[in-house]
Order: sequence, then C-alpha cells, then structure tokens
Amino acid sequence: MTRRHWCWSRWATPVSPLPFRSVPTGRSTRTGLRGVSRVWLLLALITLPHRASALIAYTVSFPLERSARVIQVEIQASLPSGAASFTMNMPRWSPGDYQVVEHGRQVRAFAVSDDGAGERPLRWDRSDNSTWRVAAGGARTVLVRYRIVTTPPGNFGPNVEAERDLAFADGPALFAYFAGRQSEPVSLRVVAPQGWVVESALDRVPDADGPSSGFHFAAQDYEALADAPLLAARADLVRTANFTVGGRPHRLVAFRSPPASLGRLAEAARSIVTAAASIFDGQIPAAHYTFFLDYGGQQGGLEHRNGARIGISTSARLGSVAHILAHEYFHLWNVKRIRPRELGPFDYQNPPRLSTLWFAEGVTEYFAQLICLRSGFERPEQLLNHFDASVSAYSANPARDAVSPAMSSLRVWEEGNSSGYGGLDYYQAGELMGLCLDLAIRRESGGRKSLDDVMRLLMREHAPPRPGYTSADLASAVAAIGGPAAGKMLNQIAATTAPLPIAAELPAFGLDASFRPVSHPTQDEAALLAGWLRRGPVAEPR
Repeated sequence: MTRRHWCWSRWATPVSPLPFRSVPTGRSTRTGLRGVSRVWLLLALITLPHRASALIAYTVSFPLERSARVIQVEIQASLPSGAASFTMNMPRWSPGDYQVVEHGRQVRAFAVSDDGAGERPLRWDRSDNSTWRVAAGGARTVLVRYRIVTTPPGNFGPNVEAERDLAFADGPALFAYFAGRQSEPVSLRVVAPQGWVVESALDRVPDADGPSSGFHFAAQDYEALADAPLLAARADLVRTANFTVGGRPHRLVAFRSPPASLGRLAEAARSIVTAAASIFDGQIPAAHYTFFLDYGGQQGGLEHRNGARIGISTSARLGSVAHILAHEYFHLWNVKRIRPRELGPFDYQNPPRLSTLWFAEGVTEYFAQLICLRSGFERPEQLLNHFDASVSAYSANPARDAVSPAMSSLRVWEEGNSSGYGGLDYYQAGELMGLCLDLAIRRESGGRKSLDDVMRLLMREHAPPRPGYTSADLASAVAAIGGPAAGKMLNQIAATTAPLPIAAELPAFGLDASFRPVSHPTQDEAALLAGWLRRGPVAEPR
C-alpha cells in the first residue's frame, strides 16, 4: 500500500476472464436469491474449480433507505449434512492495513433463515463483534442477510462507502464468511440501480439470467472475493480505459470526479507496467489487472491480488500519479506473490505479527523509484536527490537508534498507523535498506547482478503454491545473489539499529556522500552508475 500523504494472500490461477467492460445493470433491485435461476448456480459451479460440493453465493444490492444509500448483502449456502449449527465471521482487519478495526461492528439488521422452508428464521447469538453462532434447526440451505452503511475509513482508503450515486467497498469490510469454509468457491451477483455501472477485479462469468439480472463474478475462494474491491456508481461518475501488456489486459477505472480523458494516464500506466514486468522477465502473474483510481477520494493506495485502489487528487500531476501506480503495481509481485509466510492464507480473526514489513513495503517503495526512472518519469539526478534527502531525514530521526526495522514491522499493530512503530517508518527504512542491498550486490558482482535478481529468485522459490518467505529466507536469497557478505548485511541492518552502510557503497559508483557524481570517475565506477541508473524512454511532461 502507499500512504495517503503520497498520494496480501494465496494466489491461484484464476478462471479465464471475459474481456473487461462496464455493464449497466437493469431495473431490478430484487435481492432475494430465489430470483437467481438454478441455471446460473449450475453454470457458476461448472465455471469454478470444483473444490467443494456446495457453492456459496453472495448477492449485493444498493437500496435507498430514507433517502440514504445502504449496501445489502445476502449469502446463500447449503450446509454440510447433519450440521446442527454454523458460525459466521466478519474480518477483524483488512490485509495491507495493519490495524484492528472489527468490521463486524458495522453490520446492521443481521438475519438468518432456512432457505428451503419458506425462509423460516433461525436462531443465532453474537459472541463478539466478529462472530455469529447460528442454530441450523434442520436447515439444508440457509440465507444470511445484513446491511452496511458508510463505515470509518482505513489508513489507505475507504472500507465501505455508500453514497446516493456511488458505492465502493473493500472486501473484508463488506463480506462475512462461513467459518471453516473459506477455501470453498464462491459467486458474486451485483444488482445496482438503473443507469449504474459495476466494476470488480474478480473474474466475470456470463450473465445467466439475462441483462436485468445484475453483474456476475466468480472467485476461487473467500480470500479471492475479499481481495477484490467492488465499485458501483452512476455511469457518468466513471471513466475507463484499457491496454494490454505481455498478453495481459489492464484496466483503468477512474471514478467519483474522473478527468474527461484517460489517454495520457493510460499511456503512463502502460509504461509503468512494462517497466515493472521487465524486472520479472516480462511475466505478469495475473490474468488481468484493474487500477481503481478514486479521483477526489481519500488519498493513499491499497494493493489487491489483481488490482489496487488508489486515491488521487483532482489536481495531481502525472509524475506523482505515476509513482503511486508504480508502488501499487509492484505489489502484484512483492506481497501478493512474494509474500511473508504469515500472510498466506490470511487469518482474518487473528492479525498476523511479522518482522518483514520493511521488505514488503519499503523495498516496494525502492523499486517504485526505479520503475519511475526506467519508464522515463524520473531523471537520474532527481532520483539521486531523492535518496540524498531520504538518507538525511532517516539519519536525523532519533528513533533509528532505538527501533530496528524488524521491530518497527513486528509492533506496527500497537500504533495502528500501518507505517511502523516507535517513530521508525518501515517504508522509509525499507526503501533505504533496498538501496543499500542493491548497491552492495551490484558492487560485489561488478554490475552483473542486482536486487532485481533477488526478486526473481524469491518469485521462483516463494510464490504460491510454495510457502511464503521468512526473514531467514530473505537473507539466504540475498546471499545467493550477492554473496555471504550481502546476506550478513541484511541480517544486521534488519534486526539491529546499526547505521545503514550506504555511504560506504557510494564511492564504487563514482558518487560522494551526498549522491553527487565525482568529477573524474573511473571507467568501472561510471559503468556501475550507468547500470544502476539506466533510464527508459522519456515520458510525457510532468
């Protein structure tokens, strides 16, 4: 994710998506799942990987209630044979936003009925903010209903926003789940008011009930459902643009107060995507990707499995937008596939404690800088000035003498700010750690290897279905590429408060301690610097 002033998850091969398009919904606002044909349910079961005998079917609608918009959620599912009870949960946190928020606090009008007996109400009790225990009462198929209105936002964007003409939801804040059944396939049907369009990063499946039935999606499991933002809005509040890189379709969905044209932004995004993918030999690990661009909404960005929600000022310059696009898009690899072991599969009830957020976020920030350089949005001198300012700010922070990057990551839950602990920002620390490691690897290998190679190695060894990485795995990967000294350096700068040895690396690149090029670099120094600061085609004016 990216912080608001600038502006995780198992992955499996998705169902082959249909081409992107915004689909206006029809007049129907009926939300009962009895209106969904058995043909649709059968089609969804055939389309999804058959990993369970029952499909869990979600329906979302947006009724007006006393002139205020609410979001209604219905969940239909069959129960295991002989089940006497079952448990429903709402997540206590949203992946990527490291604070406990108890999304269940926002649930209204919760009800459960026997869907096969005239919607006979079932008894339930609520043991805490996130848990409902329901007596099955002999039901074979149940229908869960509840409503959610606009909720308090997260650190990087809205959780649930329900306005008269627009609704946006981050999955964990909207979707409850059947405890113990998170691995089962699910479907999502969205029914919105006439004249609205619906967008999601999920795979779309054919509309089995005809144009007025809503918009249908499929997800391999609950985690995939929760990791896909949902937007529904009046059509004139949404602009879209599409492009393809590496055979993968990408979509820009600008909403709320979108610009009249997305042409320049689409070209910028294409350049960013191309530069990011080149780090991984052009291999993009998602069948499709959606940038949700919230113009005039809360600043910040939050990554998802196949997309990201990004808040953008309506007056933002293209260069600043390119940077946040680069950060969030690089998360497609770093965090969403190259993930800490604690972040897959997600435990939505017990927030994970991990010591490597400096790598997940800070090293992503380092690569965002390189991607902007390689795609032509930054000049080499701008990047050097940025690193000089960052090193100065980090060195002046007294917290670095008391808090290590690993501790800042591990104890972020105590702060609730999703950026660090005890005054040490793991975004800034991790960015400079990435810089330090990259320089050391390039120097040690004579420019033949870099941190790019470390990322490719981690992708090969720790992307799903393989286990996520540990801190020891990170050190091993760095040592495998950069040698034992580089692995030892990583352990030292991550786990201790030792100063970052950046100044010691700069002379090999013909730079002084302020990142200024020296007057007469040697041929080797000039070659190392040129290899590090290689730049792509010049981008549009900023």
